[in-house]
Amino acid sequence: MPPAPEANIVMLITGDPLKNHRPAEAVRIALGLDSGGKGRMTIILRGPAARLLTDEVEEAVDGEELADRYLPVFKEWGTTFLVDETGAGHLSRVSTDFPHRMLTETQIAAELAAADRVLIF
Repeated sequence: MPPAPEANIVMLITGDPLKNHRPAEAVRIALGLDSGGKGRMTIILRGPAARLLTDEVEEAVDGEELADRYLPVFKEWGTTFLVDETGAGHLSRVSTDFPHRMLTETQIAAELAAADRVLIF
């Protein structure tokens, strides 16, 4: 039997990393699902989740693990984070180490519709 094709997975993170652990857990899971940076994982940050790309990440719940263990791997892989326009207010302090692209609600809907799997945190 031929191997199954790689699934197109979208991780939609909406939680505030300064208030709960779910965004950090989502990032950790995304690392495991896209091990090796093979590009099968798309990460969309909505609203306050955009804080994951700012210097505020160190103040987040699980901030030390995010800043020291998880996010550096995405930097190394050159992962482009997709950020919805409502999260733009949080991006005034975004690190230039994180490639990102702004999306409208319509573009987010298209990304979700095109995915084989969607995980929402």
